[in-house]
Amino acid sequence: MHYEGVLKKMKTVIGDPIQYTLAFEPQALDVNEAIDKDLQLTFLGFQCLNCGKKRKIFRQGFCYDCFFKSPEVGDWVIRPELSKAHLDIEDR
Repeated sequence: MHYEGVLKKMKTVIGDPIQYTLAFEPQALDVNEAIDKDLQLTFLGFQCLNCGKKRKIFRQGFCYDCFFKSPEVGDWVIRPELSKAHLDIEDR
């Protein structure tokens, strides 16, 4: 079977065993079923996770512009104590 799409973090479902899935539009690959099977990955290019443009990735899957504009990559995502939302101050 052939899957094509942007490689993102795997989705997981806690169970016995834990279920791992790679989501591709419109289908998904059940990674557990791929254990002990040969897989081939081919790099086709970069694509920003925010704007979807085929641009070189700066950090965390975002192009340079989106990295500095998108609230999804604000410092407070990893360190909530840095958030100023409670002071009515927007981060980005």
